[in-house]
Amino acid sequence: MDVSAVANAILYMDSLPLDANVQFMTVMATKMPSLVEFSAQAR
Repeated sequence: MDVSAVANAILYMDSLPLDANVQFMTVMATKMPSLVEFSAQAR
């Protein structure tokens, strides 16, 4: 996983106003198989 992608996500949250809320943020590796492909292989 590219460390700069994670750093960009953290910097984005840091740039938000103090009253903003980020409850969920998903960071996925770009070369990771999609969840749909993974679940299809499991069947």
